[in-house]
Amino acid sequence: PVPSHDAEMNPIFIIARYEAEGSSDRKNTIYGGRGAIMPFTWLELGATTITEEKDEGDFHLYGTDATLKLPLNSTLTAEYAETEGIIDINNSLALDRGTAHAFELKSEPTKGLSLTGYYRNADEFFYNPSAVDVTRGNLKYGVNVAYQATDTVKIKAEHFYEEDSINTSDYRHDALKVEKTFGKATLASLGVMQESSHHSTSNPFAYPSSNPFAGADSTASSPGFSARPTLTTRTPFGVSEDVPEDLTALTGGLEMPLIDDRLDLRLSHRQDITGDANNLSQAELGLRINDKNRAYLRQEYASFGESDEWRTAIGTESEIAKKTVNYNEYRMQSDENGTAHQKVIGVRNQWTLT
Repeated sequence: PVPSHDAEMNPIFIIARYEAEGSSDRKNTIYGGRGAIMPFTWLELGATTITEEKDEGDFHLYGTDATLKLPLNSTLTAEYAETEGIIDINNSLALDRGTAHAFELKSEPTKGLSLTGYYRNADEFFYNPSAVDVTRGNLKYGVNVAYQATDTVKIKAEHFYEEDSINTSDYRHDALKVEKTFGKATLASLGVMQESSHHSTSNPFAYPSSNPFAGADSTASSPGFSARPTLTTRTPFGVSEDVPEDLTALTGGLEMPLIDDRLDLRLSHRQDITGDANNLSQAELGLRINDKNRAYLRQEYASFGESDEWRTAIGTESEIAKKTVNYNEYRMQSDENGTAHQKVIGVRNQWTLT
């Protein structure tokens, strides 16, 4: 028999994952299309449709978009999308239709200055697993600014706010960073960041059935952390369920090539300057296989005051389309509660709803 708790009264879970082939004789297919026209030189209109046939119910995605060229070297993109399919609602499957819309403004009004502002809102029933940065019940808006001060110095600023209506939580992030280039490819950075999050209800958060923490009690907050995680992946290895309620930190990083621009090293560190309870160090080796494929090995050490975590990730990523990356990653995590292993295959498709 497996005990329900260990010697320190930490809960023990048994997680079993399996796949089963159905007995249906139905031949399921995936089909879709994308079209665009330019009625004027300053306007492009597009439409997208995708259907994935499934035994339990077909999945449909419909989208329209418009791109408008504006003065001051600016571009405005607007997008609207609808999905219809079977989704998991409180651990039960239901057929629902959801909608989402997004706006993005990009501008380079002067030499060396680039501005980006965006707004995106998806309702609780919109579900597109290929759009990794667009999740159910998620509202997000923000601004990015970059200024090339000299040939080797760039200043970057970022602000965004994210709200999760399903889990009644929100997250705010502000960052300022200065980057300095040395030689042809070595990049060093130094910055400051501030982030905060909170939730507005004491109701237990129900982890999705596919989450390794499904069934765990999430109402008890650790000191200085929010009990309910936001949907933002704050680090490349975002497996921690703890999100700081308030954090101000200094950040530093170094990226440099090692062997003929094929092997590169990336180092970074985040130092909590208010409570010394949320520090993160990362080291990554990356191997460029070709122009579109890359392999990497990443090691992380995280210090959360009373607990420490070691994390290792090894994987590959491939650029399969503009802003779309396919990745295959194996993750290992070790802390005082034991170890955890994950095998992840997915697609990162930034910003677009469809």
